[in-house]
Amino acid sequence: MYLHALKEDDLITWREGLPEDFKVTTKQRLVTHEREVDRLAAQRRQAIEAGLQKAVEVPLAVLRLADGSWDAMVEMARHGNIASRSDLEVGAKALEAGIWGAHRNVLINLPEITDAGFRTRAGAEAETIAQRARPRLEEILTILAGR
Repeated sequence: MYLHALKEDDLITWREGLPEDFKVTTKQRLVTHEREVDRLAAQRRQAIEAGLQKAVEVPLAVLRLADGSWDAMVEMARHGNIASRSDLEVGAKALEAGIWGAHRNVLINLPEITDAGFRTRAGAEAETIAQRARPRLEEILTILAGR
């Protein structure tokens, strides 16, 4: 049967027999495609955000861990073997340098994060810990110098 000889009912029957993908119009396909592109773009943005937050959380965890080491180092400076003085000085300076490096890593990744609350909290915590490092190093060096 030729297409020009088909009646409207024949065309409707023929269309109903098509797979669903063939029944939609080009406009419907474009709308569906645009929605899918938007959905995938949103998923991508969420994944990037999660990755960036993780890239901040890891050095922030290092900062917390390192910051928790100062008290033990102060006690070592007060009561440890004075023959190990230079070892403790080097360790304290290395701890300060590690804190500085982790702080820089946090700062590098923060601007790309879109969650302002996370950005503010993480930045403030990193800054607080970094600012505390120099005085804690000086405290250890002063104790050792006085022994």
